[in-house]
Amino acid sequence: MLKLDYMKITYDKKANTVYIYVNRDKIARTIEIGKDFLVDLSKRGQIVGLEILQASKNLGGLKNKPAIVIGNKPVLLIP
Repeated sequence: MLKLDYMKITYDKKANTVYIYVNRDKIARTIEIGKDFLVDLSKRGQIVGLEILQASKNLGGLKNKPAIVIGNKPVLLIP
């Protein structure tokens, strides 16, 4: 289980990429966990963040106005 004390979500419209930061540690390595999904890890092996490439496609498509939802509150809408 991942306990979060920190979270920051960004969307790069030009690159169509979402990045979810869950830790402020420096990134030591990146692993691909699936097509268009990358996880950045610290030296200690802790998750620093998750990068989602082709976000509009991978998070539901433009027609449905995809969102990242935490609890029942959308925190990021992708145009």
